[in-house]
Amino acid sequence: MNLFLCLFLEKKGRVSGVGIRNFQEVGPLDTSLNSRNSTWLQKSDLLFVVIGTGYSFVEDTKLFVKNDLEVADDFTTLLKKLFNGDETLQKSPLFIVAESYGGKFDVTFALSALKAIEAGKLKLKFGGVALGDSWISPANFVFSWGHFLKDVSRLDDNGFKQSQRLEKLFWYLIKNLISQNSLFEKIRQLIQEGQYKEATNSRGELE
Repeated sequence: MNLFLCLFLEKKGRVSGVGIRNFQEVGPLDTSLNSRNSTWLQKSDLLFVVIGTGYSFVEDTKLFVKNDLEVADDFTTLLKKLFNGDETLQKSPLFIVAESYGGKFDVTFALSALKAIEAGKLKLKFGGVALGDSWISPANFVFSWGHFLKDVSRLDDNGFKQSQRLEKLFWYLIKNLISQNSLFEKIRQLIQEGQYKEATNSRGELE
């Protein structure tokens, strides 16, 4: 048993965190099944959770979660099943690790778990959360890259000025594209009405 346990949230829907995170990044074997010297297993036990991919499925598609709070509830139920009956697991602090889209509900999940711990319904030591390039607010992220790269000395003054010009041009093009394209408005309206399946299908039409 290692010092702590890392639970990984997959990057995005329909992509298995087991395949990418495990075999391509931090697991004991790479995609050619060769040993990885830098595996996180040297320091931590690893737990990968996959939803709606491969052998993870529901008989009725209506049972899939529809928002982040439902995702958090399901994950908390999973933790109860894993930890409450296993005293060995209870001794290792749990860290919830997420990258890209997984970071969108990482914190929500952590708060749900903490509430269950405080209520005495979940027996585990909570270590914390780790967010790796989490895709939480795309627009804010894109328009902050120039400032971030300058702050960490990856851009000089000239490079920063160029990034600002490109950001303004990008924002101008996006706003004009949205205003001139009825499909954007259609998708926005469908989302506001809660018709997410139709909105997704319309996005395919837009692409």
